[in-house]
Amino acid sequence: MAVAHSSDRRGNHPQRVAHRQSSGLIHRYRIRGPLMLLRAAPPRIRCILFDLGNTLWSKVDEPVRSSLNKSAEARAVASLRELSPHPLILPTDDASWGGLLHETIEDQIRVSHRTMPDLEPDFDVLTMRALQKLGVAFANRALGATIYEALRVRSSEARALFPDTLRTLSVLKERGYVLGVVTNRHYGGDQFLDDLRQVGLLTFWDHRYLAISADLGYRKPHSALFQHALDGLGYPATAGAMVGDNLVADIWGAQRLGLFSVWKPKPQLLTASRQHWHESSRLDGIDPSEHPREEAFLFAWAREQAGHYNPRIRGMSPPDAVIAQIGDLLTVFPGIDPSETPDTQNE
Repeated sequence: MAVAHSSDRRGNHPQRVAHRQSSGLIHRYRIRGPLMLLRAAPPRIRCILFDLGNTLWSKVDEPVRSSLNKSAEARAVASLRELSPHPLILPTDDASWGGLLHETIEDQIRVSHRTMPDLEPDFDVLTMRALQKLGVAFANRALGATIYEALRVRSSEARALFPDTLRTLSVLKERGYVLGVVTNRHYGGDQFLDDLRQVGLLTFWDHRYLAISADLGYRKPHSALFQHALDGLGYPATAGAMVGDNLVADIWGAQRLGLFSVWKPKPQLLTASRQHWHESSRLDGIDPSEHPREEAFLFAWAREQAGHYNPRIRGMSPPDAVIAQIGDLLTVFPGIDPSETPDTQNE
């Protein structure tokens, strides 16, 4: 039996509505002109800042992550039992309760990020509140700090570098660029620096000037996080570039300061955008030679999607360059011309 598709009150078929939306993006964006895919950075660029997640590394497979999370939850429950002033009686087994605690904390973090997207919450206080919500009446901030730390999953175990990450960073450094990090993370501190050391990344950066949201209290796209890294490395925004996967946090955040922006879209975003792009091209009957470049549509479509959740970016400009893999940066950043003396560098 054929499946009937409902229409809205104006008689619009869902497929036609979706097509008009994609088609509208194509025609709107053609007016703005194509996006440069691998545009070389201007010679004034001396400093390159990097996001981490989905830019330099990705999450390990789900079974490994699940095992790491369960181990962290077991540590948290063991710490709670050790610190309890009386024998702790939980309503379920330790493994289930530890998972519930972890989920409750993550829910509170998500709520905080929705209400204050540019700021990190006090993770210790959120953990204290999660404990109290689950019936741990003696929970205080100190206990929250201990339990939150027990739930830390080490990035050196839960993340895997992309195959071309280390080589790309090494070549960029050889070409004279100063490298830095601007990242949103729930955990920072010395243990995170040790994680970076273990995976081979810390050698590329001055650890004193890593801009980590958990340590500084600000989240991208807040300008303070970018500025912390730039000030520490001794460069103004006009001499800097930002590389990241998130259109709001990385690209829009960088653009607000005037950084050269390089977007590395997530593979799943590329796939979804490509499907819309080809379908719109087919339905519109547009000659391929007149069709806007695929990466131009990718940006317009991704901005439209992100704009539903973050209206601030609806008028943002395209990134300065778009890459598919981190090794493409070697085309974007060909090297510093010694004859170019940057008058923008801080004294």
